[in-house]
Amino acid sequence: MGRTELGRVAHGGLGLIFDVRKLLVISGLCASAAAASSAADRCEIVFTDSQAAVLRANALTGDNGVIARENKLVQPFGIAVGQGGELFVSDTGCLGLLRIDTENQSQTVLTCGGSLGVPFGIALESSGMILVANAQALLRIDPATGNQTVVSSPSPFQGLFQYPLAVTVAENNDIYVADALGPIFRVDPGTGRQTLIASGGLLQRPQGLAVKGHFLYVTDVATPDMNFGVGRIIRIDINTGEQTELSKGANLVGPVGIAIESNGNLIVGDPYTINPDRVEPDGSPAFDGAIIRIDKNTGEQHVIARGSDSFVNPRGVALLQNQAN
Repeated sequence: MGRTELGRVAHGGLGLIFDVRKLLVISGLCASAAAASSAADRCEIVFTDSQAAVLRANALTGDNGVIARENKLVQPFGIAVGQGGELFVSDTGCLGLLRIDTENQSQTVLTCGGSLGVPFGIALESSGMILVANAQALLRIDPATGNQTVVSSPSPFQGLFQYPLAVTVAENNDIYVADALGPIFRVDPGTGRQTLIASGGLLQRPQGLAVKGHFLYVTDVATPDMNFGVGRIIRIDINTGEQTELSKGANLVGPVGIAIESNGNLIVGDPYTINPDRVEPDGSPAFDGAIIRIDKNTGEQHVIARGSDSFVNPRGVALLQNQAN
């Protein structure tokens, strides 16, 4: 099986939804090379790859390596950095939430079963609790015990979202959720009450979500059938709901994970970015995937790391402070 086929099988998120109803397909501190190389030297990008791996990449050079592979990892999707520098990973293959130690590469299943279902997007609250969107509900997971609590769900009495797929947390602790069918909601962290922020317009099939200040940033595959095509980054004003297309196409084919550097630039994981330097044996495009930086002002795209022997289908992304600095 070639990389193209592996990507289509392993991306899972873009192939899981309309049958649960097909389930579906989705965290930041760092300075960019142009604006603050000294800060960028102190952090690195961590990301999941659908081929049972979690990797790290230098935010400046793109040099990358494997943190953990296989064992309990099957099809890792979302990723978040814990308060102690550990990684939390949602896995749509093993149907669990994993804890990974970046120093000794050990993997632990924090929780699975119960209400967890198929975990997609994850985010960390300031308290250290982990939020998980599983296309059915928004859950809160205790990192110490693995205890699961439903924060908000599409019940008759509480809920507007149908397929919550991506989640992010603002500095004021407000929670934002992207529904796989398009709408974006604010969720009260205490009551679970949902408020619609934006829908329609540019929003078609959101995959990832990040927040900074009064702006939300959404990765969207921009196709109604959940297939990859011409991806885009949408900026949404939280106060007005106004949508702006920040970046589109080129390296963005099926963008999923998104994180925000300290200077406001975006880091995006796209499992379907085409590698211009090679083709598949049958002559078809090589969908090797890439980690991409998006300029917060211009939308200009810069490929930091391109799919290779180390990774093929990057999905979730987060930013990890480099403990060596």
